[in-house]
Amino acid sequence: MKSSQSFPTAKSTSKTVAVSLDGAGSEFSGPVELRRTVPTPDAPQSPAASTTHSDTTSHPETLALQAELRDRLSILLDLPPESIADTTLFSDIGVDSMMRLELVAMVEQHVGYELPEQDLEQLRTLTSIGTYVDARRDCA
Repeated sequence: MKSSQSFPTAKSTSKTVAVSLDGAGSEFSGPVELRRTVPTPDAPQSPAASTTHSDTTSHPETLALQAELRDRLSILLDLPPESIADTTLFSDIGVDSMMRLELVAMVEQHVGYELPEQDLEQLRTLTSIGTYVDARRDCA
């Protein structure tokens, strides 16, 4: 019996990169195939994939920041914005360390101060960023 369910497909890109594997100067240089799973247009969207906002984030400025971050991620990852749910882990959609730095810079510009380095690890989703920003706004 055949299933009518549609599954995401892999989008593949080949690039040549130079990567330092450690601080001692060991490097790898050569072609690398990068793969990212992207939803097919006819794939059913799960309720978790909706872009509805978390109940814990209600401040209009925070919601605007989340929308801005979602739009930037959409451009960086070549994904439709609606495929990036508030609760999607950045690591699950291919956000690398450089992209995370860009997101942190956008958050810092929004809040007007540099985020403590020890807080950066907890910023793993749009919801966690919203919760973080709201908690500090409430303390101010």
